[in-house]
Amino acid sequence: MTSESSPEEILAFWFGPHGEERPFWFSSTPSWDAKIRQRFLQQHEKAASGVYAATWTLEPRSTLALILLLDQVPRNIFRGSARQYATGAEALEVAKIALARGFVNDLKLDAEKKFCIMPFCHSEMLEDQDQAVELFKVFKKSQPGWYEYAKGYHEIIRSKITVTVLGQCIVCEEVTTLRCQSCLKGGKEADEIPFYCSRDHQSKHWKAGHKANCGQLPKKPLGWKLEHGPCTLSQNVPEGISYFVATEDLEPGHVLFQRKPLLAFPAIPSPQDFNNFLEKMPPSVKTKMLNSEDRLVWTCVGCYEVLVYGEVTQTIATGLMVNKCVQCGWPLHSNIHPKYGPTKCQAVHEEECKILMERGLTWETLQKEKLYRDPEFYYHLGLLRAVMLPPQLKEELMNLPVFIPAYFRFFNLKLAIPFVRERCGMGDKVGEEEAQKILEVLFGNILGPPIQHSTSKNKLAFIVYAGGPTGRVMTHDCTPNCYPYIGKDLTATFKTIRKVAAGELLTINYIMISNHCKTVDERLTLFTQLLLPPCRCARCQSSTEDGTYFSAIKCPADKKTGDGKRECQYLLPMPNPNHTQGFKDIFIWKCACTACTGATRQSAVEQLVSTIKEKIQTATRSPNAYDELKSIVARNSGRTVHPDHAVILYALLNIAATAFRHITNVQANKDPAFSFNLHKKYMTDFNIVLEKMQVIQPGRSDHYGLLLFGQTLLRMSELAENVLESQSKPSLEDLDTKLTLILSALKESWTIINANQIAEPYDTARESRLRKFYANHLISSIRKGMGEDCLDKVSSVKKLKEKYFSEVPVNLDMSEKELEYRELLVIDETVPNLIKKMEEHGIV
Repeated sequence: MTSESSPEEILAFWFGPHGEERPFWFSSTPSWDAKIRQRFLQQHEKAASGVYAATWTLEPRSTLALILLLDQVPRNIFRGSARQYATGAEALEVAKIALARGFVNDLKLDAEKKFCIMPFCHSEMLEDQDQAVELFKVFKKSQPGWYEYAKGYHEIIRSKITVTVLGQCIVCEEVTTLRCQSCLKGGKEADEIPFYCSRDHQSKHWKAGHKANCGQLPKKPLGWKLEHGPCTLSQNVPEGISYFVATEDLEPGHVLFQRKPLLAFPAIPSPQDFNNFLEKMPPSVKTKMLNSEDRLVWTCVGCYEVLVYGEVTQTIATGLMVNKCVQCGWPLHSNIHPKYGPTKCQAVHEEECKILMERGLTWETLQKEKLYRDPEFYYHLGLLRAVMLPPQLKEELMNLPVFIPAYFRFFNLKLAIPFVRERCGMGDKVGEEEAQKILEVLFGNILGPPIQHSTSKNKLAFIVYAGGPTGRVMTHDCTPNCYPYIGKDLTATFKTIRKVAAGELLTINYIMISNHCKTVDERLTLFTQLLLPPCRCARCQSSTEDGTYFSAIKCPADKKTGDGKRECQYLLPMPNPNHTQGFKDIFIWKCACTACTGATRQSAVEQLVSTIKEKIQTATRSPNAYDELKSIVARNSGRTVHPDHAVILYALLNIAATAFRHITNVQANKDPAFSFNLHKKYMTDFNIVLEKMQVIQPGRSDHYGLLLFGQTLLRMSELAENVLESQSKPSLEDLDTKLTLILSALKESWTIINANQIAEPYDTARESRLRKFYANHLISSIRKGMGEDCLDKVSSVKKLKEKYFSEVPVNLDMSEKELEYRELLVIDETVPNLIKKMEEHGIV
């Protein structure tokens, strides 16, 4: 047995004293291969199993030694076998770590730098090849052969992708681009690599025999593992991402674990948030907001609730509040009446407020500078809060992974560093490089913004959690099986939202926690903008998006076969083989049929989708929103885009939201337009949206809870109508069955809604009144249609009566005082005048 070599001994063997080309680098002999096998075989196997991953990636030279063991050594010791490529992915992941941490520039010899970035040349992914060419450009003048070497690899991979971009699923023959990655990396010929349209079909093929001849040995995860209840926590050190695998079959709603936040800071409301918020405002406030040149809708820096800047509100618990800090003027829920103490928001903001005041960084000052118009302005506050963290939390934050260091390529975050170091006077506490590292960590690990739309409040926050010693909490997937339910203290409770089989990877959706209406190009662009690794989930890797057709548009050729049937149907997004860099034309839309060569550029598709979205947003502000939205769906579903396209779901969600507002109208018992026959108008809409949402995000998501609640209220109205019908009145048994399902749905929707407490979709008392309001109507109808005895004979009716029925008529109206203070125009008032005005109205 040979003794184990240290990283320095490995480098000395590979590069010699001066880094001159060695005979075994590119034209090895069996003799040299045997020497390398004898000396490094055992260490290669240790490297492949992750023994060195945690310790050898801390320094530049040991990181390079690990790359050699994973990338170069197997090419000698396993020459002629598929195993020579088996650890190429791990080598690439370590190379990315070296690049992110600046280790490449720390190496002295040019040869060392070249081998450190060599794994990029060996990757089968075009984006890695693009990066390899850029990295080898530094040698273009001094050693042009290396640059041409990188370009040659790039051309090989680009040609291979061009040839094999389309294939048919080996199970169902559907056109797809998703291939067996193990066979691809194992060196199989292109015609031997199977295609799959979905994970299910890949699993079927695996069980049918592909397991025996898959082109690559099973990949061993690098890093550590931690048993954690119903799941195993592992960490892939080179990639810097922790991941969880279920160790047993899990039902929906199973609690996996909780995580406390390391850091949170507000997000700026988008134009859509502004429109949604505007709908809830009184007419006087609406007018002022629309006529103001300044942005009035902001996010509280303490609790992250969307607010109207400067507006006064009043609650029983906290008294009179103004939506700005009474000291520095930043957006904040602040108490202004002396009889009440400071709010929780003021407590969160207290320390940073002192700094802002001392340095003259009041909101008024920033408005004059127009700095507040920067769409990433709240990242300045995030950096400031990170610098002010206690040492232990700050160390934990800094141990989170950094994906790509060049964060300023797409975001104007360079302004955040001088803002914190110079203007906030924190230069002695954080250096420029450390500040840059913090911003990179924030970009790579934020969960959010969790944009929560509800009938009462929106909350927008970026939250950073840790998932173990290092890494993200869970793996991303655009169709996740888990969901992070955020509590009022920002604690995240991770639960399953559908059935999960033992051995299945546990995933969440990092970029669209509540906004699912994004096409594959929009998602990829967002990942690129946020500097995250490209998504490899089944939806993003399939042209049909795992059978959802979420990005498919109508083929303009629309050709027909001889019998008059349409053969040409939809254009599907395919990777653009000619794409080089940037966000433009990452995909090209091609027809999936054989009848035509129809194709459309990404820019044209984006224009089409954008036009439809604009019409939807305009329709939502119309008094006749419901009918106009229905008309938009009718004109575009199956005609310009696929019926399951993201933009159609976006319209359907807005239709459901419009219906939901009518169903839960806060003044329903006084509104002459309100009717308990709304199920005839809206039931189909809720059924369709619920069905589609279960495809895009299967399980018990917050959207599902809201939609289920609205649908259940309609089912109560429908049943109330049925029991009054003389011809088709249900039997007692049928009544019991239907009502049992309704009670179960009420319980399920209430459980889901309250699980995500940060959103506060309903005030608890108001939601309770809504259930009682509909239950009263149903009980009255049963009493009238089926007799008083039925209330005690049928167990489910008896349960409904005991749990929800109220002898006193339920009043859903807002109180007179509440209506009165919401009509007060208070944005430009001084604090003394506000107190006086509110006292005059008897609100304090």
